[in-house]
Amino acid sequence: MYKFLLVAMAAVALTLFVPTVQAAEPTVQVELRRAEYESAPGLTEAKVMGTEKTIYLHASPDLTNDDIASACFVEVLDNGVGRPTVEVTFTEQGQQKMAKLSKAHLQKPLAILVDGQVVAAPVIRSELGKTVQITGTFSKAEAVKIADGLNGKSSK
Repeated sequence: MYKFLLVAMAAVALTLFVPTVQAAEPTVQVELRRAEYESAPGLTEAKVMGTEKTIYLHASPDLTNDDIASACFVEVLDNGVGRPTVEVTFTEQGQQKMAKLSKAHLQKPLAILVDGQVVAAPVIRSELGKTVQITGTFSKAEAVKIADGLNGKSSK
């Protein structure tokens, strides 16, 4: 009887004093949204950070943090010169969404938003799959910042 009481008291003490482990939430919100170069009803005007480029965003995100498995900075050789690139790998569900989106939005921009700010708006050049590369005129530091944002990390 005393052993049972002691075990029961220990179990109660553990549940009261041991903090509950919760899954870590992303520290930043990432959204990928279809965008256009021309204004139209239902679209929201936005500037691409660090540029004078204006795009027009569709209302709803097409992909979010939940659809991204990982992102990293890579340097891709372009005519013998290293070009800062962000490589993104999608989850299975993200891959399906991206394939459908890229087919429907071919040759149009895709806005990448980190905490509500458009950090890049690359043009979809082909149908996309599980892993994509985002190229642009950004520096290594900007590519790392974009990759960190896509991974849900604050770049502050």
